[in-house]
Amino acid sequence: MRLEGKKIIVTGGAGGIGGGTVRCCVKEGAQVAIVDWADERGLALEAEANGLAQGSGSAKYYHCDISRGSEVFPAFEEIINDMGGLDVLAHLAARDDLHKQPEDWTEEEMNGYWAVNLNGTILTNQAAFKQFKKMRKGVIINYASDTGLCGSPVQGVYSASKGGVLAWTRSIANSPWAREYNIRSNSVCPQIMTPLYQCYIDSLEGEAKEKFIASRKISYPIDGWPGDADRDAGPVMVFLASEDSRYINGQIISINGGSQITR
Repeated sequence: MRLEGKKIIVTGGAGGIGGGTVRCCVKEGAQVAIVDWADERGLALEAEANGLAQGSGSAKYYHCDISRGSEVFPAFEEIINDMGGLDVLAHLAARDDLHKQPEDWTEEEMNGYWAVNLNGTILTNQAAFKQFKKMRKGVIINYASDTGLCGSPVQGVYSASKGGVLAWTRSIANSPWAREYNIRSNSVCPQIMTPLYQCYIDSLEGEAKEKFIASRKISYPIDGWPGDADRDAGPVMVFLASEDSRYINGQIISINGGSQITR
C-alpha cells in the first residue's frame, strides 16, 4: 500500500472529488481526517471510507469552516494531536455556486469567494506548515481549476480566485517552505464530474441539455465526458501524496482528459 502510515488532511472531504480522494487514500493505508462543514455528508463518508480501509487506513470527520482562521488553526491542532502528526494536506475545499456575467458580481459576493477559495487556501496551508516546519518535511496539494488558467465568462470571480491559488502554490513551492523545510507543493486542475456538476446538467431541458452534452463530447478528447472522482482523480492524489512524487514541486497537474488543449 502506497500510503501505509501516512497521515493526511483532506479539506472539502465531504464533496464529490474530496470523497474520491478520501476513499482512495484509506484504501492505500492512510489515516485521513475529513475536514468540511457539511456534517451529514462528512459523517456518512467517514463510515463509508472506514468500510473500505485497508492496512492502517482509517477516516474521521471534523467540522471546520476553512474561511475562518479562528476555526482552521484549532481544528488542525486537534487533528494533528488525534493522528499523532501530519504528512500531507490535500486542500480541495472551495466555493463555486454562482454563475454571473463579469459586470454583475457584487462586492459581497466577491468577498465571499476570496474568503473561501483564496484565504481558505492560505489559512489551511499555514496551519499545515506549523507542523511540517517541526518535521522539516511535508506535502501540500492545492486544488485549483482549469478556469484559473483559461478563465470563464460566467465564473470570473471563481476563476480569479483559482488563479490566485495557482500563484500562491507556486510561491510557496519556491520559498523557504521548500528550500529550508523540504515541503513540496503542487496544484491540481480537475475536470471531474461532481454532484454539483450533475445537478446543473439535470437542470437543463430539451435542446439545451442536448447541446450541452454534445459540447462535452467535443471538449473532452478522452471519453467525451468529465472524469470520475475515484477512477481518475483519486489515484493522482495518491501519487502526489506518496514518496513516488518526492521530486515534483511547484507544478500544475491537470486531470482533464485533455480538455485544455482543445481551447
